[in-house]
Amino acid sequence: MKKALKITGRILAYLFMSILIGGNLYIINAKFVMHEQLPMLGGYGYAVVLSGSMSPALDVNDLLIVKECDSYEPGDMVTFVDSQNDLVTHRLVSIDTEKNIMVTKGDANNINDPPLESSRIKGKVVKIIPGFGNIVNILQNPLFVLLVLIIFIFITERSYKKEKKRRKSDLELIQKEIEQLKLKSCPVSSDNENTAETAGDSSQSSEPSSDETAGNTPYI
Repeated sequence: MKKALKITGRILAYLFMSILIGGNLYIINAKFVMHEQLPMLGGYGYAVVLSGSMSPALDVNDLLIVKECDSYEPGDMVTFVDSQNDLVTHRLVSIDTEKNIMVTKGDANNINDPPLESSRIKGKVVKIIPGFGNIVNILQNPLFVLLVLIIFIFITERSYKKEKKRRKSDLELIQKEIEQLKLKSCPVSSDNENTAETAGDSSQSSEPSSDETAGNTPYI
């Protein structure tokens, strides 16, 4: 049971590290190589609220799950890239289908945002996780990732050395048991040889030689 728990723990640790490092590499590649402000994996992405422009519907550090959609309607909360190439989440106010122009507005703002092309819309907010943005920001912090990686390597190395030491100890114990079995079997073999030699000497001494028989035979 203890061994099974240890194996399960290792698998979960490797899985966590794979997701953490792989996710960060994917985001870095998308933002800095592909120039995608909101990477969408399988049609979904996420964003963290940075301001109170959508209060009270959204608060700072809320985590938003954004989904790509084929069409949008007024009233939808949408995430888009504005003219300054910043990621913004506001509510959709109106849509001009002929010109492919959309107008958005923050719930806490008094005026509408400048019109934007529909191609700048990244997706619609389908899920809000309050306050979870803090955790996401920590997980994406390079220093945190480096620290976790160092701790993971240290624990893995320590576990490997401990396992190696245990295997060496088990091997030495097995070797000692083999030596003890050899020592126990040696005296038995020696006794058998001595018995065989005694029996051989006895049979040789009890059987008279032909010369002695002939010498003891009386002449007629």
